[in-house]
Formats: sequence, C-alpha cells, structure tokens
Amino acid sequence: MARITDPTHVDNPDLRELAIQAAWVAKLEDAVAVLEDLVFSVDDGEAETEPDPDLEPWEEDPLVVALDVVRANAEEADRVLEERVTAWLAQDPEHWPIFRLAVLDPWQERPGQWRDDVPGWVLSLGSNTILAHFQQDPFGRQMSGLDDLP
Repeated sequence: MARITDPTHVDNPDLRELAIQAAWVAKLEDAVAVLEDLVFSVDDGEAETEPDPDLEPWEEDPLVVALDVVRANAEEADRVLEERVTAWLAQDPEHWPIFRLAVLDPWQERPGQWRDDVPGWVLSLGSNTILAHFQQDPFGRQMSGLDDLP
C-alpha cells in the first residue's frame, strides 16, 4: 500500500477534506510546541505558560499570550475534527475500512505502532478516527454509554 504524505492526494473526497483539516490541526500543534520552546527558553525553563491574572493584558509577555491563543485554537480545531470524523464514521460502516486502507494501515509497522516518518496530519487524523471508531458500534451508530445496557 502506498503511503500518502500529502493530504490533498487522498482519493476519497470526504476523507480528503478530513485529512486537510487534520493537516491544519497538526500545524497548530507544531506551532504550540515551537511557542512552548520559545517561552521556556526565554525564562530558562521556569516560564508560566498561563497568563498572569495579576498583570494587565498589555503587561503580559507576548509569547505567553501567543502560546495561549494558539493552544486554544489548536484544541478547538482538534475538537471540531473529532466531531467531523465521528459524523463521517456514523454515516456508513464502510468508512472505517476506507480510512484503514487509505490512511491508517500504510503508516503503521504493525497495529498500534506508527512508522517513524509518519506525517503529523496522519497522526492527528489517525488518533481522532481511531477514537471515534471505538465510540461507534459495529453498525456505525453512536454509543451512548452504560444507560443502554439491560
């Protein structure tokens, strides 16, 4: 199986849209990591990564503010991706095998072990889709929890 490195090269149109969205999530996560490195390197590893409530907004370190803003956007983008993946899987039970063949299996050495060169968008889409898949029953319906047990 060919490993797709560019999310725009995913053949399935719905899965391609999810892959492109996952690439954006991965880019935001990379930005968070870079900002964390900057914030921690500026303060020798003792940085406070949350805004200080005792400081006025204009007194706050701009890198801490940037980190907070990018982190919030990354978390929101990941939440939206997870919702979209869950909805996509619920539409048709065949979506899981499509995802596995197109994205998941080519980037794993064996089940549960990613290849070293896996792109960030594959990790993002993979983790969200695997989580969503395990929240679905075999017929693609959302599982609501223990209240459905007899």
